[in-house]
Amino acid sequence: MDTVTETSMAVAMAALGGIGMVHYNNTISQQASIILAAKSHKIPFSADLIFATPSDSIHSADEFANSPCIFVTESGNKQSKLLGHVSKSDWKNLSNKEARISAYMNTSPVTLPSSYDFNDVAGYMASKKLDFVALVNEEEENGEVVNLVTSADTERIKGLPKLGLPSLGEDGKFLVGAAVGTRESDKERLEHLVKEGINAVVIDSSQGNSLYQINMIKHVKHTYPHLDVIGGNVVTNYQAENLIKQGVDGLRVGGNVVTAFFRILVPREPSRVIRNGITPDSAMILRLSIPVFMSNLSLYAACLCISGDPVCSFPTKNFVVFFTTYVAALVAEM
Repeated sequence: MDTVTETSMAVAMAALGGIGMVHYNNTISQQASIILAAKSHKIPFSADLIFATPSDSIHSADEFANSPCIFVTESGNKQSKLLGHVSKSDWKNLSNKEARISAYMNTSPVTLPSSYDFNDVAGYMASKKLDFVALVNEEEENGEVVNLVTSADTERIKGLPKLGLPSLGEDGKFLVGAAVGTRESDKERLEHLVKEGINAVVIDSSQGNSLYQINMIKHVKHTYPHLDVIGGNVVTNYQAENLIKQGVDGLRVGGNVVTAFFRILVPREPSRVIRNGITPDSAMILRLSIPVFMSNLSLYAACLCISGDPVCSFPTKNFVVFFTTYVAALVAEM
């Protein structure tokens, strides 16, 4: 579960009104690339993209996997300039399958800006009778391909219940968070993630009430005062209160990194991003929330989250009502 949140999950969470926290079991550039890709989306899914160079050859239909096309870039990856594409249907009609891609690729692929929402993309595809269209990040010099939408995708999405409002930042992009550790090198990692536009950071530690985490919280709050910070893990009232005093915007409560976590959000003013969580033991977690509740701090609750480096879900009204009632009952018992 430690790599559960990457581009697809982060996009899906934001599209549903939540926020995904991208894991850091990768290099700095890989984590930053995931953040950039997720924030480049405006539609509720992310396709698996396949790339090749002009000098490559396509020997088997299996190389297309489930994609209707292979994108051709200068270096054969998404970070370089788009030169064209090869559709699966065109490749099947080739007489010489050993030919280099440059000999038959489509050098004028149809693309749309990734800032287009689903209705914009679906409407354009319908008007042009397209089977698929690539979405490119117009903010990048090379026009990096970030997604692919097919006619089957548009029909599938149209058949689903209407989505609620997505989670968007002040820049109109999806909200995306990230996890970092407490090492000195994580400060460099965080710098790169902030440049890519993360909206919240989880400081990941099995024992959150430590000098290492406290120093990291202070660093983040001083260097990036606009960034929401979730501290933890904590399992006692003392630990929770100590991190609250350090200025965290949220707490991650739980036993260890393989346990499902409940996030009690405790910003001194309403958080711009965070509002959710899960509990491995409802009674223990809710009791732990009481000192927060009694401190006149804003308390946001709830719903489901997945452990590892966390994925945040969107709030459900019924659970919020349940949570509020349960906390009130526990306070009355004290």
